[in-house]
Amino acid sequence: MESIKQGFFKARGTALRRVESREGDLSLYLFLEKTGPIWVAAPGAAKGRRRFGGAAEPLIFGIYSLYSGRNRLYLRDIDVKEDFWTLRKKPLHLRGGLALAKLIVDYLPPNHPCNELLSLFFWALRSLEDGVSPDIVKWRFLWRWLKYWGIAPDFDRCAKCGAPLEDARWGGEGFYCSNCSEPGTGISFSGTALQEVRRAAILSRRVFVKWTTQEEPCFSKWSELNEKLVYLLEKERR
Repeated sequence: MESIKQGFFKARGTALRRVESREGDLSLYLFLEKTGPIWVAAPGAAKGRRRFGGAAEPLIFGIYSLYSGRNRLYLRDIDVKEDFWTLRKKPLHLRGGLALAKLIVDYLPPNHPCNELLSLFFWALRSLEDGVSPDIVKWRFLWRWLKYWGIAPDFDRCAKCGAPLEDARWGGEGFYCSNCSEPGTGISFSGTALQEVRRAAILSRRVFVKWTTQEEPCFSKWSELNEKLVYLLEKERR
């Protein structure tokens, strides 16, 4: 709150969490451009004829009109720019989007501006809306997030000795060559599988969506690999 001047202002962003009190008050955990994640209050907005309606639901992107008081931010209005309505009609993909929102809640510190991550989140939701597997979208989202923070695993060279990788095995924090990895541990990657996880991370979004929805990647352990990236986020948070 120290960085926000008292008074009215507007900010682009999205809601990550929505909490309603028994008294009918509404609290939103917003992810705002230039501000980062922050709680805002809307007293009485969740009772009777609900103020804001569906505009105050998680995953909706818009321009938020806010008032900064001495100790709290208050929500005045929401100008919806993208409601991801098609995504909301796909339960599996919607759960994937909410899982990404939870990662931001858990691992991005409050009041920590990260405009790159806000943009990344938007396009991850768009990819889910386009029908891409939630596990593959999560991998792309997490790897690019870690890349912004400078801790993403390298696909091209061994994390220990720096040798070029043809095939690999996941070690403690990245991809290891056959000489540096311990057989039977981590996740094993053939050359083809390694190239697929690389493609999923670095392709342009248009090509990424076309590839993942029209072809079937051979690599299947996306969920296990995502757990490894979440571990890196957890380590960074400490």
